[in-house]
Amino acid sequence: MKNKPTAHDNIKIRDFDLVPDGGIGGAVSPIEVLAAMTGPQTDFSAFDELMRRFSDEDAYDPRRDDGTFPLSRLDDELQLIIFGSYKGGGGKSTACMAFIERLMRAGRYPVVIEADPVQKEVGETFKNDKKLRVLELPLANREGMEKLAMIMARRLPLVVVNAPGGLTEPFERFGGALRLALKTYGYRFTMFWLLNSQDQVVESLNAFWEAMPSASVHPIVNLKESENHKLSDFRDYIDHEIRKRVEKQGRTLVMPFGPMAIMNQMAKRHIPFGTLCHDDAYDILAKAELHTWLTSMWKEFDRVIDFEARVS
Repeated sequence: MKNKPTAHDNIKIRDFDLVPDGGIGGAVSPIEVLAAMTGPQTDFSAFDELMRRFSDEDAYDPRRDDGTFPLSRLDDELQLIIFGSYKGGGGKSTACMAFIERLMRAGRYPVVIEADPVQKEVGETFKNDKKLRVLELPLANREGMEKLAMIMARRLPLVVVNAPGGLTEPFERFGGALRLALKTYGYRFTMFWLLNSQDQVVESLNAFWEAMPSASVHPIVNLKESENHKLSDFRDYIDHEIRKRVEKQGRTLVMPFGPMAIMNQMAKRHIPFGTLCHDDAYDILAKAELHTWLTSMWKEFDRVIDFEARVS
C-alpha cells in the first residue's frame, strides 16, 4: 500500500539540501531554504523575492516612486540648467541638444551657452536658429564663471549651458561667483550629470556637489557608455551612497542606446535630431529609430520637469 501524498510544507530534501550556512545534507524544506536566504516569508513570496534578487535589471528601478516626485516648473523661478560630465565624449552634448529640442517643442527658447572648447556641437547646431540666442563662453577659469554670473545678473528666465567635460575643478576653484549669483538673483540651479560606467564619475559628481550644494542634480546614465549597454553595468553608481542622496531630491535618468550611424551625422552636419528625423537623406528605418530614441529621451526629461506648465 502506497503512502499518502505528503503536504508540500513537509517535504524534506535530503540528498542535496541547502542549509542556512551554505552547507549540504541537512533536512530542511524549500520554504525554509528560501527564508534563510531572503528573510521570513510565507507561501511563494520567498521564491518571488529570490528571483527578484537574481535579476540585475529588476534590482534597481530608477523610475520607482516617480509618481510622488514634484516636477520642476520652469516658470516658477529663473532657471540655470547645466549639462556636465566627468570627461568628454560621454553623451553630454547629445543630452543637452535633446533637452533644448524638448524646450523648443514646448514653445520655450532659452539662452544657450556653449562652454565646451573642444566639442562645440551644441553651439554649432543651434547658432543659426533665429529663435535662440547662442553664446560661446569658456567656463574653465575664473573669468568664464564671472561672465556667467554677469549673464545671470540680467535675470534671463532660462539659461542652458553645455559645459566642458571634467567641470568639477572649475566649480571647486572658481564657483564662488556663481554661488553668489544664484543666491542674489534667485536662480534655480539644475545639473544634469552624464554618467558612464567608470568608478571615477561617482567621485567627480560628489566633488561637484560639495562645491555647489544648492544644485538639484539629475544624473543621466548613458547606456552606450558601458560594456553591455545595460543598467546593471553601472554598479559603482547604483550601489553608492550618493545615489540615495540624489533620489531624495531628484531622479536618475536613463539615456537609451540610439542608432549611432545617423546620430553621428548630427555631429558632422550640425543638424538637430528632430530635423534629422525627417531628412530624406536617410532611410525610413533609421529615421524611425532616431525618432524613437529622441522621444524616449524627452520622456526621461519629463520625469523631472513640467515643460508645459505656465504661470497663469
